[in-house]
Amino acid sequence: MNDVEHDVMPVWKSVGGDLGRFRLAMALAQIEQSPPDARVGREDRLLEAIWAALSGSQREALGLLAIHGRPLPDEVWQSLPSPLSPPVISQVRSLTSIIGSDGRSLRIEGPARRFAEARLSPEERVHAHLCLAAAFAGELRGDEPNAWSKAASLVEAGRHYAAAGQPDRALLFARYGVALLLDLARQRSLMGRFQQSEYDAAAAIYETILNLPEDRMGPRAWAYAKHYLHYNATRPSRPWWSPSPRRRPGTARPSNGGPKTRSSGPDSRSRSSSRGSAAVPCRP
Repeated sequence: MNDVEHDVMPVWKSVGGDLGRFRLAMALAQIEQSPPDARVGREDRLLEAIWAALSGSQREALGLLAIHGRPLPDEVWQSLPSPLSPPVISQVRSLTSIIGSDGRSLRIEGPARRFAEARLSPEERVHAHLCLAAAFAGELRGDEPNAWSKAASLVEAGRHYAAAGQPDRALLFARYGVALLLDLARQRSLMGRFQQSEYDAAAAIYETILNLPEDRMGPRAWAYAKHYLHYNATRPSRPWWSPSPRRRPGTARPSNGGPKTRSSGPDSRSRSSSRGSAAVPCRP
């Protein structure tokens, strides 16, 4: 916030090389527009001093960044129900000791994020989630045919509506999030040939999808997820490169009544009889 140069070596020596406390001390000096105090206090005291020195709008911006928990695109600020002014965002961006920026988004991490989030009451957290959800959703309805082109915003909107305790509104956007989940599950399944746990991870994702109401995702996606939940849940534990166990001389191959693999049994039969499974080939 000011461009005056100061000798920071006394501060660096005071914190004993603790980069986290050093950055907080620099942020406080920047906000107060004063030389950094060489007598650096504890981390929590520094954070409290920073919070007290910020304006109400700056605190609101830090709270939204903390609640979002990931880089927040610049265009979202002006899409908020009560947009924050560009000067406020510029001031927050200048706090490079605690705010990260790639020129297109802002993020807050580490102790500053935890502190900012902790300062919000439960009601303020819900309000922040609703503001972010509305900003990401914009004027676009979650059931519009072209909504896929803004998939990332739809996913973020659904996430914040869910966190705000509004599952019905969140599910409006779930249909488009399902496509992303299906792709993720497919990628994990393809890795299952190298590591058994990837099959289990894929099955868990498919199960999560099936917990969504069928009418919010469409029958084809529901049938696909149902089929490949069964496919991944019944994969053998032996990796594809493992040699088949050798049979001792004079022994016959197991008959149909012999030991069964995980894909046999009543559970798999009941799953494989689900609608859609017969129409979809066995592939991840």
